[in-house]
Amino acid sequence: MAKLWLAFGSLFLVLNAIDGSHISCGKSFIPCDVDPSLPFTPSISAAHPRVYGISSAQFQRQQVPEPLIRVTANEAMREVHQTLNDTKEPYIDPNCSQWFDFKDATFDLFPASAKDQRDTRIDLLRMPLASAIKQYCFLHPMSAKAKAFSEAAFVSSLMALRLKNLGLRESEITIGLDPKILMKSVLGDICPRQAIETCADSEYRTLSGSCNNVKNSLWGTSYEPFQRLTSAYYSDGIQSIRDSKNRQTLPNTRELSLNLFENPSIEQTVVNEMIPFWLYFIASDLGEIIPNQYFTPYNNNFKPFPCCDASFVHPDCLPIHISSRDFFYSRSNVSCLPYTRSLPAPRHLCRLGHREQINTVTSFLDASTIYGSSKEQMEKLRTSEGGLLITSSYGSLLDLLPQDVQSNEYCQSPTRKRCFLSGTSDTNILPEISALHMLFVRQHNALAKSFK
Repeated sequence: MAKLWLAFGSLFLVLNAIDGSHISCGKSFIPCDVDPSLPFTPSISAAHPRVYGISSAQFQRQQVPEPLIRVTANEAMREVHQTLNDTKEPYIDPNCSQWFDFKDATFDLFPASAKDQRDTRIDLLRMPLASAIKQYCFLHPMSAKAKAFSEAAFVSSLMALRLKNLGLRESEITIGLDPKILMKSVLGDICPRQAIETCADSEYRTLSGSCNNVKNSLWGTSYEPFQRLTSAYYSDGIQSIRDSKNRQTLPNTRELSLNLFENPSIEQTVVNEMIPFWLYFIASDLGEIIPNQYFTPYNNNFKPFPCCDASFVHPDCLPIHISSRDFFYSRSNVSCLPYTRSLPAPRHLCRLGHREQINTVTSFLDASTIYGSSKEQMEKLRTSEGGLLITSSYGSLLDLLPQDVQSNEYCQSPTRKRCFLSGTSDTNILPEISALHMLFVRQHNALAKSFK
């Protein structure tokens, strides 16, 4: 019993020390000053980033010659541009031509009579997975900002890989190089320059997520890297996909899912069917990835990579091959799933290191699913008066989500109504998700009207 009370007493002292150390200021948007005399100092990882237990405060910077940094950056830039040039123009895969606009592409590919063209369009519409892959890309659309950020991330990752192959350790690459030297190389020409802003004294969060943490104003903002719960594991230590402990290729992911998972048939008596949709709604507020795709900046057009085509080669293509014994896909003659890796994100000041993934929404739970994560998104969703959100109607149905008038894609509807528009691109993935978005839009407008 004495040991139990001693344990409780020790726990109380620890909690009391933490409470007295202003630790609540850690990831809050309320500024505070930390007393250095306190026994516990929070946010030490913020002040001194750590790599596998090595603190930047204790680490002596590696004196890597500046000419070597410049040469490494030039080589990495050339390799990235070569990859981009090889996939600059959309590759036309006859088996997946539904990915492209029929008016612009299909008729040019198959110049024949009007009837033959119409029959060709019908056949292409029946191609397996074409529609699903197309819709997946529209759920995770590419943007010019994401593409530009990824270019800097690709270059910095390749630079890290080259320096690692020259014998530098991870800690030396990640925190041992002077950012000023990196910025003098060609990497500095494409590195995103985030504005250093003085966080205003405000009780409200920003749209972009900036200044949610006043000491690290970019934490949680859109287009920043995801944070990791565990250390990264790449086969080359930088960016290549993971392999097994004995350096062998990992098992086929589809085979694993078939062997490890099955559809449960247990009836739930505690939760209802709204739980998974609510969890998805919350997850969309916190994170959003983008698979690497073709992108043409002049019209913001994006197309998926045909990764299952043997003649198409791209470092981010990881096709998942399907066995002929697959009980689901074999019925549709699907032999491959064209999986593509998600876009990488550069670190702050484009510091070198292993590949990180980009999060295009704010990572704080701030209702970005309703209002968006940027001023441009918000302006598409709001009216110009009364602080109201835009709504639409259909017949006798009022206060529906607004229609996405700028999109040329129609949702699956016999009336060919345009898709709904909201703070995230996956608003139309399921009717239940659309209903949750609509519920919050109506609640917002009801509150806005009550303030008048």
